[in-house]
Amino acid sequence: MKHHLTYQDKTSNKFWQAECFGNTLVITEGQVGLNRKIEIKTFSHEKETSAEVETLWNEKLKEGYKKPSGLSESEEDELFRRIKKESDFHNRVEIAESGLSEISDKNRKKLLKQLIEDCDCVLMGLGTADGDEYDGEDEFYPEMIQEETGLSPVEARNVYNLKFSEYKSQLKSS
Repeated sequence: MKHHLTYQDKTSNKFWQAECFGNTLVITEGQVGLNRKIEIKTFSHEKETSAEVETLWNEKLKEGYKKPSGLSESEEDELFRRIKKESDFHNRVEIAESGLSEISDKNRKKLLKQLIEDCDCVLMGLGTADGDEYDGEDEFYPEMIQEETGLSPVEARNVYNLKFSEYKSQLKSS
């Protein structure tokens, strides 16, 4: 389950996102493609994960974050243009995720397919192993992900595998 909030004022345009994958919680916050941080928390039980999300959600609402409203047709078109224009796959995932809870039913499958494709590309860039065993597409990609998100290559593979599986499941059920 994904929870997404945004914060906008004269000087900033930020987001906060929490994703629950069983007893694992992935929190992403910052600006899309800039100054963002991804944190992974693991709990003993799913109930603890849900309770943590609720606590964090309420804190963010008190800070002035808001739940996004639905996108207009032109805003959806702009969302897809921004995704296509972005060259880094992990940034494409963030842009697409920012609209997932707001997208119309008409474009939901299209956005889920885009998320699956881009998560897959991130995973190809990360490879399946590190060091001498690295087998990814770009030897500098894991380092770039770590610098931009704070996730080690192992953590990044875990997060993007969870996202990939979740989006495939959502597409199958839609």
